[in-house]
Amino acid sequence: MKFKIGDKVTIRNDLICGRTYDNCLFAPGMKQYRGKEATITNIWSSSPTRFNINLDKEYWAWCADFVGIGNPNWKKILEEI
Repeated sequence: MKFKIGDKVTIRNDLICGRTYDNCLFAPGMKQYRGKEATITNIWSSSPTRFNINLDKEYWAWCADFVGIGNPNWKKILEEI
């Protein structure tokens, strides 16, 4: 299973600001979204593990490693990417 537009994901609570996860920086401005459920609104054609979400109006680049267990398919998503 790959990410699709419309997928519901939950941003992990344990992400550390300033740390890079899978070459994707978790910036300080993203911390307000930890633990929240979001909807994927765009998948990057250049990198299918990168996406945009509705919560930040597509401002930040999010990646598969930011997805937490709030999505019941999170392990399967990460394994198949």
